Amino acid sequence: MNLTKLFETQKQLDDRIIEKHGLQDMDRLPYLVLALQVELGECANEWRGFKYWSEDREPRRDYSRLGLLINISPTHSSKIR
Repeated sequence: MNLTKLFETQKQLDDRIIEKHGLQDMDRLPYLVLALQVELGECANEWRGFKYWSEDREPRRDYSRLGLLINISPTHSSKIR
């Protein structure tokens, strides 16, 4: 995974969204923090390892075969690509 390319692509996407929706003067940091928290929660729910009370603690998907990229942009729903 090329992180430099990933960050450049995400910046281009963010810039397009900011321009399209007129968000230049908006403080987006609280939304980015919330989006990250939501994505981490969704990830934990998929993993299920923390659910010590559950008889079904197996992950919901086999992520070992995927090149996993989670988009945490607050203006888009999360996507696994």
